[in-house]
Amino acid sequence: MPSATCCRNAGLPPSSLVSRALFGQPSYEIDFDLDKTISVSEFASFFKQSCDTVRALGFQGKLCIHPDQIGPANTAFSPTADSIAWSEKIVAAFDEAEKQGVASIQVDGYFVDYPIVDQAQRTLDLTDEIREKLFVNQRVLS
Repeated sequence: MPSATCCRNAGLPPSSLVSRALFGQPSYEIDFDLDKTISVSEFASFFKQSCDTVRALGFQGKLCIHPDQIGPANTAFSPTADSIAWSEKIVAAFDEAEKQGVASIQVDGYFVDYPIVDQAQRTLDLTDEIREKLFVNQRVLS
């Protein structure tokens, strides 16, 4: 399994199956950001399962061709409350450690260094972007 640093440099989550596949390939010129859509919009459970599967593989989104697909895609690719709370805990603990000159720590028994903190910060940044868009959209619709 590739190190968290290699995954971070490739822009992939450290546990991603895609990252493992990528590091076994000779070329890094592959775009893994978005998964293609499925054309069978009436199979909502299949679309949700597809979103969950590709999210676990490290994809960051899924193309939608029907309005009914937007909600499940947003749910699958948005940070969960647990991942947001964990990310806040990681970033706060690491910020405090850095002030003391420490660059690797343990949080709840989990080893944390820069690649893990970078991933946590990306989660928080994405959360902020989503919240900002929701706020702006609510104001536009009012």
